[in-house]
Amino acid sequence: HIASHMDHSCQPNASIELNEADQTVTVKALSEITPNQPITVAYLPGLDCLDKDARQISLLSKFGIVCECAACQQ
Repeated sequence: HIASHMDHSCQPNASIELNEADQTVTVKALSEITPNQPITVAYLPGLDCLDKDARQISLLSKFGIVCECAACQQ
């Protein structure tokens, strides 16, 4: 549930790795993140392979959100 505390983006600037063995979470930057820029993660894996409508349907049904990231505004 840690990802729900970060903003979603279909083109995220970070990823989350969960280590269940030692109960740690690692957030890794996927691109440069500037000061005051939100850290964004993809709530669902493989979203980049889907078109906008399919991403929107998946996110709405799974998380109840309508994505308004840059990829979905194009």
